[in-house]
Parts: sequence; C-alpha cells; structure tokens
Amino acid sequence: MLHIRWQALIAVLGIVFLGIMLASLAFSFSTVEKPDYGGTYVEGIAGHPNAINPLFDQYNSADRDLAALVFDGLTRTEEGGAIKPDLASKWDISPDRLVYTFTLRSDVQWSDGAPFTADDVLYTIQTIQSSDYPGLSHIADLWRTVAITKVNPSTVRFQLSEPFAPFMDYTTIGLLPAHRLKPVSASELQVSAFNRHPIGTGPFVLDELTADHATLSPNPRYQGSRPYLGNLVFKFYPDYESLFAAYGRGEIEGISEISPENIIQARAMKTLTLYNARVSGYSVVFLNLDKPRFQQPEVRQALWYATDRQRIIDDVLHGQ
Repeated sequence: MLHIRWQALIAVLGIVFLGIMLASLAFSFSTVEKPDYGGTYVEGIAGHPNAINPLFDQYNSADRDLAALVFDGLTRTEEGGAIKPDLASKWDISPDRLVYTFTLRSDVQWSDGAPFTADDVLYTIQTIQSSDYPGLSHIADLWRTVAITKVNPSTVRFQLSEPFAPFMDYTTIGLLPAHRLKPVSASELQVSAFNRHPIGTGPFVLDELTADHATLSPNPRYQGSRPYLGNLVFKFYPDYESLFAAYGRGEIEGISEISPENIIQARAMKTLTLYNARVSGYSVVFLNLDKPRFQQPEVRQALWYATDRQRIIDDVLHGQ
C-alpha cells in the first residue's frame, strides 16, 4: 500500500511539474498579430456626398472623406503637421521664398491607366484661379496670386508675389486628371458627372455610389503600398443620432467622426473604441469693432483674459 502511495505522489508531482513547464513556455512566448489582406470594413457617415472632388469637398464632410481616398496632392500632411512628398518626389524653394519648383514622380498613373504629368497640376490650379471658380474664396484668393509654369512634363514651378509661410499647406490639395477634364470649365466642373464617377491617383477607386452607400476597392495602379482592406463601404445617415442607432443594430462597424455633443453617448458604448486625432482648423470669435464698447483695447483685453479656455475644453468639448 505504501509503495502504491509513493507512485501516486510521483505521478501527481510529475503532472504539476509539467503544468509549470507549459505555463512557463506560454508566458515566454508572446502572440504577435500580423495584418492580412482582404476583408470589408463598413463605416457610417453623417451626411450624403454631393461632389467627390477635392476642389469642392470643403463644404461637405462626406465628400471630404471619399475624396481623401480617391485623390492625392503634390504633398501630404502627416500627423504633427509635417509636409511630406506625395505626387511630387521633391521640391526646391528659392532663398527669397518666392519660387517653389516641384519634381513629379514618374511612376504615377491615374486609375484609368493614363500617366500623371505636369498638365494635371496646371489644369487643377488654373481651374481654382478661374474667375468662375465656385469653391472657397480664400483658396482661390491665394492661388490667384501665384503664377504656375510647366517647366517640362515632370516639373512645375510656382512663383509667389510675396513670401507666404503656409504655402506648402496649399500644395496638399488633391489633383484632377487633365486628360478627362480639360474641356470642362470651373463652373461646369461643380456639376460634372465626374464628381460621381471620379478618376484619381489615390489608394482606392470608387466602384459604386448610391443614395445610401458608397463602395470602394483598392486602386490596382496605386503607386504606394497596397491597402490591406479588400473593400471599404461607407453608409450614409441623416445625422449622428441615426449613426449611433445603426451602430447599435450592427449595420456598421465604425463611425466616421464623433462630434463634441455626442462624445458622452459614444463613451457609454463599451464596444466602441474611440481614437483621437488632431485636425487642421481653429475657432474664432470676431468682435464687431463698429460697436463703441469693443473699440476700447482694454475691453477686448478684458474679454480675452476672462475667457476660461480650459473650462471650454473640459465642459463644452468634454476634454477634446
């Protein structure tokens, strides 16, 4: 009987030792997740597209989201505001900051197979400079002070009338295909069928656009890294309340943007992961200087010092 008990004890100790060894091995190896190609991501957007065109998308966030995936600019803005090459491979700036010379990439094609050239840059900028351009006035006002020259098929030059520090930010605007749009005037472009069937150089192409959704797939001619997603679907809803309801029903996997007034509701949704990102913009209070009270510098300074910015961030923007 004693002999049997010793055998049982040895067996138990062996099992415990084996368990410890397996646990040690499990903790010594970490699981690494690697992305794979394919799959479909469905995102909800508050609003509906009107013109998928980088020259007019400033009015509409749905247009802006789609255009950002279909079109590229000479440059792009990285997180933190750094300007990086996109359709331009490099650029030179004159010592007086008046002349900007861009060398274009030689490996870029439009999604219909046509080569990207300096003519596309000229068409886009000259459209903005046109007197009948119906887009944002401040964009047109800047570009109308700039002379653009085609040096050769792969080089363009911008001549500024005076130094302008933010000029490189303006070179991030998406470019349009001259071979498709050259006969189209600025006023006609806003209502052109091109805006519903765009041709771009971006990572995705628009396959389908209906009243309630848009479907995109990777651009096979894209010069950059191939997107991992096999398809990207945007579903359109009239407002943010409808977006949250759709997410709750499982119709969408993500929400394009959370406005400050909806942040509390979004934080309460345990399955929704929120990501923060800086946006290019600012909020301004304009004081009517025709009013006598605002003509006094001391009054304006008092209002400035009395504004509790941190409270606005904490209470109105909920920490954003």
